[in-house]
Amino acid sequence: MENKYAVTLSLLVPIGLHTYGSFFLGTDRREAKNIFGMLKGKTEPIQGCCIQMELCEEISGISISIAVLHCCSENLKDNIAVISREVFRISQLERGHG
Repeated sequence: MENKYAVTLSLLVPIGLHTYGSFFLGTDRREAKNIFGMLKGKTEPIQGCCIQMELCEEISGISISIAVLHCCSENLKDNIAVISREVFRISQLERGHG
């Protein structure tokens, strides 16, 4: 069974985290970490910013956190563009169009 990698999006709200989205990055750990490394944000919470992006590895149905970034909405917009571009690039390579 292959491990799966995803970036989950959560809002930091007064009662904790509210997860509202996820981007599947594939099954290649190195590629997933490279994509996450391109994202904008800080590892420590940012005053006034309430978005958390978390790189997770799913092993046998159990999600394990690998890395976390905190960002504002402007960073989120840029990060979604990066993720979309990289997932598209990887899918093209897997189909032999690279």
